[in-house]
Amino acid sequence: MAGFFKKGILLQQRKEPALSRDLREFLNADTMGLHMDCPPVENPKELSPKDIVDRARKANIIDERDGTLLADKLVAARKQNTRLVVADAVDDEPYLSSQLNPVLKNPQLAADGLSFCQKACGASQAYFAVYKNLTEADIRFPKRIGDYSIVRLHGRYPAEYHASLEYAEEDKVLTVGSGAILHLARAILFNKPQTTAFITVAGDCVGNPTNLEVSLGMTVTQALERCGLIDEPHRVVVGGSMTGFSVIDTDRTLITPMTRAVLAFRQDLKTLGLSCIGCIRCVHVCPQGLNPFYLYHSIQEHRYDMMRELDAQMCIGCGTCSYMCPAKLDLSATIFQAASQFRRETTAVQRTAALDRQRDNADYQRFLDDYKLGKSIASHRRLRRRLARQLTASCRDAVTARKQSDRDVKLLLLEAQKNRKQAEHTANAELEAAKQKYSAAVALADQKIAEKEKKLAQISKEAEKVLRSARLAANISEAAACQNILAVVQAQQKKFAAIIQVAEQKIKHLEKKNSGKAAEIRQEQDKLIASIEKRRDLEHKKVLHCAVLAIEHARNAWHNATKLCQERIRAAENALTAAQEEAQKQKEKAAEDLNQAQAAFTEAQLRADKVLAASKETCRSIQAKAVAVWAEATKEIRPLLQKEMDEADKELEAAREQALVSARASAQADAAVTGRSPRASDFRPPSRLAECEKELFLGRQLWATKPELFSDLEEPEMEKQKLRWSRELLVQTTGVRKRSGEEASV
Repeated sequence: MAGFFKKGILLQQRKEPALSRDLREFLNADTMGLHMDCPPVENPKELSPKDIVDRARKANIIDERDGTLLADKLVAARKQNTRLVVADAVDDEPYLSSQLNPVLKNPQLAADGLSFCQKACGASQAYFAVYKNLTEADIRFPKRIGDYSIVRLHGRYPAEYHASLEYAEEDKVLTVGSGAILHLARAILFNKPQTTAFITVAGDCVGNPTNLEVSLGMTVTQALERCGLIDEPHRVVVGGSMTGFSVIDTDRTLITPMTRAVLAFRQDLKTLGLSCIGCIRCVHVCPQGLNPFYLYHSIQEHRYDMMRELDAQMCIGCGTCSYMCPAKLDLSATIFQAASQFRRETTAVQRTAALDRQRDNADYQRFLDDYKLGKSIASHRRLRRRLARQLTASCRDAVTARKQSDRDVKLLLLEAQKNRKQAEHTANAELEAAKQKYSAAVALADQKIAEKEKKLAQISKEAEKVLRSARLAANISEAAACQNILAVVQAQQKKFAAIIQVAEQKIKHLEKKNSGKAAEIRQEQDKLIASIEKRRDLEHKKVLHCAVLAIEHARNAWHNATKLCQERIRAAENALTAAQEEAQKQKEKAAEDLNQAQAAFTEAQLRADKVLAASKETCRSIQAKAVAVWAEATKEIRPLLQKEMDEADKELEAAREQALVSARASAQADAAVTGRSPRASDFRPPSRLAECEKELFLGRQLWATKPELFSDLEEPEMEKQKLRWSRELLVQTTGVRKRSGEEASV
């Protein structure tokens, strides 16, 4: 952290009584009840980092430290995998407490805002940073705010700048202003956008120094009137006692998110018109190690050449030199403005010099490229002429050998095709005969199977008839037996009823005749009835036994008939199975015959293919002989010609690419100097050069690959055609050379 070994000054903080007093609100009526057009958050702990960033963006929260949107800082920090978030509440300038006072008066809101910021960044650590050298403060700082600790930074002013440098040297550290953290907590918890700023209103002209939360857009005059003025101020400073700026029209100066203080002072010592006394106190306290004494004098004497040697561009505008100056000179503002102007002028001069050097280099390179391009075109033209003469002599024998080989190949191919057609015709005839034989065998087997199935159906029908008749006979016999039993039972019942009736009559007669022997008669009557019932039971059992025997006889007859039917059906099924097996054997035999026929057809095709392959091999050998003859004819000159052609092509391509590069560089340099944007036509290659190269390439390819197109020309006509091509190409390349020379001169 910033320590006493670094350059700076120890300032009287003069933060009381504003630091100890409560934070007061001074808001416009139209911003008091303003809310964002978002649904309220039910559970803030469940918000994702993306949701937090979206809320910060919709609330339009701006960090008061650097004027950057808080949402952009959170997104960048998450991409860098930030490990530490520091809530900046370091108020190291005198009178200022607009960062520290809101945190101390709203600890829970500050802790919630820091937790949201830590979650959005994905950081593992976070804490609040405050200034330690506040010996005049009437309040005691807590050790923790919520779940976060408070780290005290000690050292000389500018301690906040030194701490920022050390945080910047460390990787993955994000520093956020305490006001932005409070506004983030309000945006998430209360759905409120940033419409206010935290400022300190103090100075020796302010009757009630305090920290205010004022609406954005409010004027400096309104803020001063809110705290009361005890005297007419001669100087009003906005922003900070050391780094702020003086304002003249306080009615038109507005409060912005980066405004941290509004200070009013009775006396403006900088307007006294004192001169530098050469005490060099400013040199001892400059945190950047500059020499404000020499810088100020060089600016006053307009010796701007000394500013580079004195490193004026390193000034940070902290105001320590102005504070320590006993003559109360405005050193900081003068040096900082001159350094900014010097940086702009130096950058413009360097850019102009670089563009001039780039244009000169591009012009020189373009001249060299044009020279190389013309030289390569001339050598390419000479090479093309020599190649045309040599190719004329070498292609004649190759064309003759090619024609002879083509005739031989055609004859051999015709003979091979004829042999293959004959072999295919024979194999097709054999295959057709085998297919017909197979079809006949399959039809015969199907016919036998159909006859056996028909016979099986007849046997099944006869068995069903026999079974039906047996069932009918059994049912009839059962019905007859039941009727007989019923008739016998009825006859026996009638007979017993008659016997009982006669016995009752006899009993009645005997009762009348022998009334005195009633007891004996009743006994005899009971015996008679018992004997009658016993006899009736015996008769009934005999009848039932006869009926059971008849039913058993009928069932035996039905079982015998069923067995007979099943035996006949089984015999028919065996016969059908035998017929199917015989048919399957016939089918297998027919399939074997078909396979043999197909094998014969395949063998015939193989023989035909061998004949065709032999013919093709003969054709290839003839072609190889023709190629060998042509290669022998061009063996001596072809490697040399190919080598020269490749070298010429490489030189031409290199020259063309270099010309394009130089044209592009020259166009860019001209555009940078003249301020004109480069056009597409500045980067195009010469059109006639491209056409010449294309015609030359096509002519060479046609002459090398298809010389038979020129075989019908007589020798004088062929020489005339080649001479005509050479002249046309010479004229075209000469025109391109002249045009490229003119462009180079221009």
